[in-house]
Amino acid sequence: MNIILKSTRDFEQAMAIVENLGDFFDEDSYKDLKRDIREDKVYGAFDGKKMLGFIIFCELNKEVVELTWMAVNKKNRGMGVGKRLLNYGIKTVNGKNKYKMCYLKTIGEGDRQRSFEATRQFYLKNGFVALESLKPYPGWHRDKWVQSFVKCLGH
Repeated sequence: MNIILKSTRDFEQAMAIVENLGDFFDEDSYKDLKRDIREDKVYGAFDGKKMLGFIIFCELNKEVVELTWMAVNKKNRGMGVGKRLLNYGIKTVNGKNKYKMCYLKTIGEGDRQRSFEATRQFYLKNGFVALESLKPYPGWHRDKWVQSFVKCLGH
């Protein structure tokens, strides 16, 4: 497999990945994805023309960028696609040390949905630090715990 990492606006392939993940996302998430792909910084991992995964970043302020979406096709997990995509995305979005921190939210530990445990472990292994876990989290799932993470981007 020859993985190419690049900027993209390919909503259809990103949506196919998200739909294939099943319990990770819901109908409201699909609407957000369409908007975010159109408005934010999106990078994809491709094998030829086939998207294997994608990552989306949104500037929170001049010092902090938020990782708002990251998804890798189930068939391509455990192959280093996510790690490469994360590293490429952070390096590219951060440019010449533009940001001090990268922030993200995901479903938290207190939630019964165990499928997110691997997601949280992935971020911890890749240098993120867990902060708070809240339920409910403003503007997020009302019935789920939401865990926030940060990673120092160096300065």
